[in-house]
Amino acid sequence: MRTFIRTGAPGTSSLKRWPTFAYSSSKTALNALAVSFANELRSDGIVISVVNPGFVATDLNGHTGTLTAEEGAHRVMRATQLPLSSSGSFMTADGELSW
Repeated sequence: MRTFIRTGAPGTSSLKRWPTFAYSSSKTALNALAVSFANELRSDGIVISVVNPGFVATDLNGHTGTLTAEEGAHRVMRATQLPLSSSGSFMTADGELSW
C-alpha cells in the first residue's frame, strides 16, 4: 500500500502508477457484492444501493473534480431515502441507472 500511495501521488510519472484495471476491477467486485447484499437483506427490509457521487474534488484526483465534497455527500444522502423496491440499484445524479 505504501508503494501505491507513493507512486500514485499527483505529480508522479504516469508510468509509475498502478494499472487502471486494478481500480476498475475492484469497483466491479464491490458492485457485485452490493447486489448480493441487497438480495440477501431485502426480506429484512434493508435497502442496499450503490451511489456514484459524481466527479468530486478529492485528494485522489488532485482536487480536479467538478463537485465539492458537500455536493457529493448530498447525492449519497439522497440514497438513504430510497424505498425497498430500489434495493440493489445503482444511483447517479440523474437517478437510477440500469445495470
